[in-house]
Amino acid sequence: MLNLPQKVKLRCRWPIVEDADIGGYGECNGPPNGARCIRINPDAHAKDDPRSTLLHELIHACEFDYKLNLTEHQVRQLEKGLAAAMPQIAHLWAEPIQSTPIVIAGDFHCGSGRGLFPAYEGGPYTQAMVDAACDTVGGSWRPGHTAQVIWGEWLKFLAWIEQRAAGRKFDLVLNGDLMDGNKHDGDQFEKDPAIQSRIAHTALEPLCQMAGRVYITRGTEAHSGSRSHTEEMLAQRLGALQCPETKRFARTFVDERFGEKQWRVNVAHHPVGGGTMPHTRANAAQKLDMMGLVAHGERSFDPNHKEGPPPVLYVRSHSHVAVSVSKPINYPDNPEAERHSVACPPWQLKGDWVNSKAFQLDNAVVGGLIVEAGETLWVRKWARTLITNSEVAQWLMG
Repeated sequence: MLNLPQKVKLRCRWPIVEDADIGGYGECNGPPNGARCIRINPDAHAKDDPRSTLLHELIHACEFDYKLNLTEHQVRQLEKGLAAAMPQIAHLWAEPIQSTPIVIAGDFHCGSGRGLFPAYEGGPYTQAMVDAACDTVGGSWRPGHTAQVIWGEWLKFLAWIEQRAAGRKFDLVLNGDLMDGNKHDGDQFEKDPAIQSRIAHTALEPLCQMAGRVYITRGTEAHSGSRSHTEEMLAQRLGALQCPETKRFARTFVDERFGEKQWRVNVAHHPVGGGTMPHTRANAAQKLDMMGLVAHGERSFDPNHKEGPPPVLYVRSHSHVAVSVSKPINYPDNPEAERHSVACPPWQLKGDWVNSKAFQLDNAVVGGLIVEAGETLWVRKWARTLITNSEVAQWLMG
């Protein structure tokens, strides 16, 4: 079999058939000598490329359709010229690879005074949803200034996702610490994990409904409980995909291939190190980049290693910083391809301990990522600097 198309539409429709009974490589028949048909001899092309023959017969088909009255010599010259040019320009007619969006966000810490809370209506959130979230905490309770500022940025983030997705269903990764828990005696306005879970469900469900597939990773047990049981229950309610290996809905990590090009993406909550000082925060991405390649390289010595190339994107949360590094990779057919390592920005501001140190001059940041997995893989970071963390501390004390 030569894997030829069944027909080609020129001015008229030309069937293409394999016919071992014809003499030579191929022939083209058309009016007034018979019905339109291009025949290619598969036996004659057992070791030869049939494309030149097909091109030759297509020129003859154009001759029939447009009454060009070419000589055989002219057809051969056109065939040679077009055969030389086509590999250089064929990509101009290729169907573009459809890009698959992937949205990644984490560290919501619902239940914390510095975390995500449905503070007022807007976007997909109705006043009834806001009132229900407040009533969950207490009938007279209302979110403070910090929660309102963070919520305003969250609504902008959702609008940005909707604009970037442009009607496409995207894959969504909620990267751990969906709730704040009650182990750290901090600024939680509500310590009951069940109520925190309801708040998180109200805040995150509209985003999950916008998505095609939802992945949820496990955060820190200090926030999500032993074996992340509170996130496991919330992940089921939010419709997260079940991990086929562990059968859990809140998984330790996501390591999947996305898009038509099957780009490999690795997402987990905990980083391999880093810092939050201005001169150390970039370590969260730099160490992730190096450790990912080292770990993959060590596994490659295992004769049972069948992972293939390492991920082109590593994402971690937990550090509450927004940094990334990108480096070129040698893909022969894609000179623009890069690998990326990203520390994903949070949706909780830093706490009293951080604000009491020299970090008080650091800026508070919230945000998330959208990844386009298409012909190449692009990472677009949505990160918003609010104000300095020391000013946030004054809000909370005021």
